[in-house]
This record gives sequence, structure tokens and C-alpha cells, in this order.
Amino acid sequence: LPLPEGEEGQAVASGAEQILSRLGTWDVLVIGPGIGRYPDTDRFVLKMLGGWSGPMVVDADALNVLAAWGPDSWVPRAREIRAAGVPGGVVLTPHAGELARLTGVEIRELKSDPIATARTWADRWGVTLVFKGAPTVTAAPEGRVWVNPTGNSGLATGGSGDLLSGIIGAFLGQGMSGPHAAVLGSYLHGLAADLWVEDGEAQRSLLPSDVVEILPRTLAAVARAERPPRWRWSWR
Repeated sequence: LPLPEGEEGQAVASGAEQILSRLGTWDVLVIGPGIGRYPDTDRFVLKMLGGWSGPMVVDADALNVLAAWGPDSWVPRAREIRAAGVPGGVVLTPHAGELARLTGVEIRELKSDPIATARTWADRWGVTLVFKGAPTVTAAPEGRVWVNPTGNSGLATGGSGDLLSGIIGAFLGQGMSGPHAAVLGSYLHGLAADLWVEDGEAQRSLLPSDVVEILPRTLAAVARAERPPRWRWSWR
């Protein structure tokens, strides 16, 4: 879908109107990766978040827009989507820096107890929260928490989180719940990085494009139960 753009090629608010006029065309929204920060782009993000009524993944600069706007002012919209029974609901995928901007809480405090952090803010906002880190912790709004056992430092690369958002979005588009899409996406994302190392490659050389290439083999390994998922999880 060709969209209008600003002088520097950025998304502009009128583009959101064109997308939202075709709501029946797409199954899921993934917003934020690579979008940048411009006044027009911020308005584009806010229009999309306010007008989209299906499952969504909010990442990267879309999270920074929420932080600048005040996430609590958007909470009613997230809860409205959840109350409507939208399959998948809303998934936020912040790393510690993004979550600090969203919450106003120091990074050190957020990372001191990542399980409690993810659970607290997932509950407060009524979203599935993927708190990216080592390890990544996913919390559902009703209180269940999963600690991902896969992944390595090779994933601490620009674009890696964008890829994770896309994987989660793909599972949402297949009808998975927000927590299931987030947990499985995080597991596969990390397992692909682990398989890279098992193949004799160095963690520091891993690129998001390498993860993309390994994903089909990763999915096959899980489907054949060669690498069955095992998570740590807890209730309140």
C-alpha cells in the first residue's frame, strides 16, 4: 500500500488514515521498528494505536512515542481491546531502557526483579509484556509469567528486537493468544541464536539476518520435539 511521506521519507499522520480505512485487509499490526522519531511520525503512531482494533505488537520507537505521550493515557484503549475479546490483544516488547522511559522507574530497579517488573506493568496496563533481557520475561495481564531459557548475547544487536516483534506478530496473525505468541516467539528467537553457536559460529558475529535463515530449522526442531520448549513460569 503506497503511503504519503514527509520530506525525509518518514511516515506521516495521513498515512495512518489510509491504513485504518482498510482495517479488514490485515490481521495484525506490528508498529515501531525502524519508524524513527519525527513529529509527523509520532502523530502517525498515535493515530494507529488509537484506531487499530485488532491484535498488535508495539515495539521500538512506538514505545518511545507512548513514553512521551504518557502510557497511562493509552491504558484505557489497551483494556478496551482486551475487554472486547480481541484474539491476541496488545503485546508490548520493551527492553530495559524503553521500559524505564515508559514507567519512569530507574533501569537498575526494573532489572533487580524482572519477574515482578513484568508482572506489575502487564497487570497495570492490561497487556502482554515482553521484558527483553537476559533472560527475557513475558507476563500475561492475569498474572502468569514465563522466563525464557533460550538465547545468548549475540541477540544484543540492532534489529534483533525488531525481528522478535515480527515473529510474535506472525503468531498473532495465526490466531494465537498474546501470551502464547510472545512466549513461543521469544523461545524460537533465542533458540535460533543458540543453534547458531552450536553450529560453531561466534555469538558476536550473529546478525538478525542469520536468525532469519536459521528460523525454519529452529521451527522444525521444535515441531519434531528435538528441542521441546521448556519454560520457567509462575502465577501470582
